[in-house]
Amino acid sequence: MVSRADKAEAAGRDVSTVRTAVSGAEAAIASARDTTVAAQAAKTYAIEVTTEETLRAAVEAAREALRADLTTVRESVKETHTALRVAATTLAQIPRVNDLEVEAEAETEASATVN
Repeated sequence: MVSRADKAEAAGRDVSTVRTAVSGAEAAIASARDTTVAAQAAKTYAIEVTTEETLRAAVEAAREALRADLTTVRESVKETHTALRVAATTLAQIPRVNDLEVEAEAETEASATVN
């Protein structure tokens, strides 16, 4: 997305909203990776069983704790996905963004075909 935004900017298009959306997406990715996912990866769910009668309750409590934590991770990933989708949609709103070429790239390609 950043390289396509750079190409659009070099072609004179306004990409300020794209840059803002990409920054938001990068922040969401960093937040999800550094806080939510890393914290979840470090967790363990110990099950302490003292008697056979308490086994079911102990396992259910650990399972519910894991479920609640994974729900938090899933929500964080969904927020990141939404931020990425917003950035991609914003970039796609620039007319003919895929057809734009930067002059340096065009010159490089031209000289490569001549040689």
